[in-house]
Amino acid sequence: MSYLYAGLGIAMLSGIIAMMRIGNNVDKFVNSISKENQIFRDYVESNSPSYDKKIIKVLYQDSSTIPNTGICEYVVSKMNENKPPTFVKTTVPSNKFFRESCALENEEGNHRVVINKNIDNKYELFSCSDKEKIGNYCKFEMGERE
Repeated sequence: MSYLYAGLGIAMLSGIIAMMRIGNNVDKFVNSISKENQIFRDYVESNSPSYDKKIIKVLYQDSSTIPNTGICEYVVSKMNENKPPTFVKTTVPSNKFFRESCALENEEGNHRVVINKNIDNKYELFSCSDKEKIGNYCKFEMGERE
């Protein structure tokens, strides 16, 4: 019986040591920040995620009132209700992936949101920060031009 408890103790101790090593490796990995990770951290620490959540709520909370056309105008009116303007409508480059889409940009110009209608007539939201833009457009908008 004592051998069983000794074996279980050794197994538990080696498991604890392995978890500590994994934790240390994860900490080292997280602390080595590349440019893309820093852009993501800047995005997370800004107001952009809360804006994205609000837009998603507008798009999916009451889908029966969403118009078939003019989605950006609808979202802008809902976002700016009883508040100073947060977002304004902007242009979208000609792109085969974003055919039925429109874009919103916050007044500071540091957060851009593209709302796209997919083949299932559902809306998709894509966003980027000013550090992820090429000129006035997000990097993902610039691919596969028509």
